[in-house]
Amino acid sequence: MSEEVKITTTEAKILESAKKVFYLRGLKGARMEEIAKEANINTALLHYYFRTKEKLYLKIFDDAISNFKVQILELANQDMQFEEKVKHFVEKYISLLLENSYLPIFIINELNQNPDRIIEILNVGDELRETLLLRQFNEEILKGNIRPVNFFHFLLNLLSLCVFPFISKPIFKSLFNLSEEQFTSLILERKNIIPDIILKWLKN
Repeated sequence: MSEEVKITTTEAKILESAKKVFYLRGLKGARMEEIAKEANINTALLHYYFRTKEKLYLKIFDDAISNFKVQILELANQDMQFEEKVKHFVEKYISLLLENSYLPIFIINELNQNPDRIIEILNVGDELRETLLLRQFNEEILKGNIRPVNFFHFLLNLLSLCVFPFISKPIFKSLFNLSEEQFTSLILERKNIIPDIILKWLKN
């Protein structure tokens, strides 16, 4: 294995391990020693790649938010009918959150500690106003297919219904004594439930 591949592999292992620890402990509760143990490396090597816990956290956060932003805009611009796009958006968005279950908690933590930073990274206002999704939404209103609802409420409802279960995951798992597999199964059911809720709301 080349030195470059070794570096890439080690860094990727560190980032994945750090995601788990930050998700469980938060930025303040996480320790570099625990991250190194999770990654099966020594602490000195961890500090070689990422000097401080804060730098490691920001690397994970910046990469996740940037990737998330790109994927959301790609979904909004896919060429398909409006109703199909809503269903496809929910299906892909929930899949994305299942793959990155730590992300909602990271965002909340960052909003509490440094809201300006996340606003700067996730600045999609201008791009969102130019998406095919918004144009289709307005066209559906003009055709009389959906009620004249503010696009802000549509988008907020769509995203909230997808994200909130991940934010409240520890509470719901405890309240209903759910295993990780049971929780995931319920989340997957929401891929069909959420579009049905949104589309019925838009048409009634």
